[in-house]
Amino acid sequence: MSSLENSDHPDEKYYPPAHDELVHFAQQVGQALGEDYTDPDIVHGLADFMGVIAQVLAHELNRKRRGEFDNAAE
Repeated sequence: MSSLENSDHPDEKYYPPAHDELVHFAQQVGQALGEDYTDPDIVHGLADFMGVIAQVLAHELNRKRRGEFDNAAE
C-alpha cells in the first residue's frame, strides 16, 4: 500500500509552494549557475515555470488521493 492509502488524515490536500518560495529557490539556482542567470527576468521566469508545474502536480496528487485515476494518461 502507498503512504497515501495509509494516511490517518483522509482530508489532507497537496498544495504547491508559495510563489515567494519559488522565487527564492530560483535565485539560488541562478547564483549557482552564474551571473548570467541572476537576471530578474530569468529568475522570475523560472519561478513562474516551477509554479505551473507545482500546481499541475498538486492537482494530480489530490485527484489520485481521491481515487480518481486516469488510466488513459498513464
